[in-house]
Amino acid sequence: TRTLTGREKALLGVTTALAAAFAVNIKRTIDYGDWLDKTSQKMGVSTEALSGYKLAAELAGSSQQGLVKGLQKLQKNMGAALQTPTSAAGLAFRRLGLDITDADGHLRNVEDMLPEFADAISNLDDGTTKTSIAMELMGRSGAELIPFLNAGADGLASMAEEAQAMGVVMSEDVTKASAEFNDAITRLKTTADGFFQQSASFYIPTLADIAEGAVIAMRAVMGLDEAQQRADDNRDRSREAIIEQAEQAEHARNAVETL
Repeated sequence: TRTLTGREKALLGVTTALAAAFAVNIKRTIDYGDWLDKTSQKMGVSTEALSGYKLAAELAGSSQQGLVKGLQKLQKNMGAALQTPTSAAGLAFRRLGLDITDADGHLRNVEDMLPEFADAISNLDDGTTKTSIAMELMGRSGAELIPFLNAGADGLASMAEEAQAMGVVMSEDVTKASAEFNDAITRLKTTADGFFQQSASFYIPTLADIAEGAVIAMRAVMGLDEAQQRADDNRDRSREAIIEQAEQAEHARNAVETL
């Protein structure tokens, strides 16, 4: 066989590294799509919005996780304001001039609410009032999301379009396929675990007998059984001696009493 030249070895190494990097990034993308799919279901926010706002959140110095936490808190406070209009959340929404219900009186979707919320926050002067309202309605994430919200509805839409042009917006079809792929991998791993567990269950009794036999053999080789027998014999003799002494003492006591 021909030996590879230095250049061929280098090319092979680069190709292998690129293939490995490609595989890692593919799996990372699949995991991200899976996460988007599950997060979308939990929040009722489209995967396009979740992935589309990621760029805007990061450019604002926050993160996608920070945005998700903020939106979850906003959702919770929308529900609280609907249930108790005089609550702190209800008063905060009223101060911003925002309606949290649609024409039918139903709670609005937070995805639909976000652009208007951003506009309302961006119209406030930077300072304590803006920060306190943002934190009241979005929790701790509210403060770090102020630069994101300051972009307003138009700014967020523009950055979402930029994200789309970059190819980082993931559609529902892609995220569902990612989730299905990971679910299939999980089922495959579980099936393999089941196979090995069933195989082990079949052999475990035999392995236990082998281990027990090995223990017996080892004890015989080391003379442990004989030592144990001697210890048992000594214990029995000691017990018999104690009983005999007790009987003798009892006879002596009886003899004294009869005198």
